[in-house]
Amino acid sequence: MLTITLRLQVVSRPGPGLHRCAKWFSTKPMKPRSIKARSQGENQDPLATVDLEAREEAVLRTKAKQLRLDTAGRHIFLCTDASLPKCCARDVSLESWNFLKARLKELGVDQSGPVWRSKVDCLRVCAKGPIAVVYPGDEQGRGVYYHSCTPKVLEQIIQDHLINGKVVDEYRIQPSSSS
Repeated sequence: MLTITLRLQVVSRPGPGLHRCAKWFSTKPMKPRSIKARSQGENQDPLATVDLEAREEAVLRTKAKQLRLDTAGRHIFLCTDASLPKCCARDVSLESWNFLKARLKELGVDQSGPVWRSKVDCLRVCAKGPIAVVYPGDEQGRGVYYHSCTPKVLEQIIQDHLINGKVVDEYRIQPSSSS
């Protein structure tokens, strides 16, 4: 494991504008994910040690609580607004995305409820798009992929799969069986 440690030295500079500047440089190894700030002489800095790992964990727990991640039941990912659209026109995918967001909110099952949605650049199927995948999808908990996800098809996926847990076989992408 490679440990890179940085030390912050605060230096006073005379003149208007920037009166203090920070200079980072390598020092001897310290605890991972910890930054030690040291000042010299009269420029005492109250920051001694900041444990970024603990701070990041606290922020993560707070964000998870705010988002109510424990309430998420199903999550739909929709291939939308791809940088290089291959499966459908950009405007078609954006129309589907806007419909999905609005409809889930209208039904009261959006981000604050049991259904989560995420826009993804590409799901790598690149045919008969927009493409969507729902997790958990089937009885084994695998994702179920759907093709042709226009607003009409998304309405059926929302009602049947996202809310009632029934896979919409008509638009499901079935992998070919191996011989």
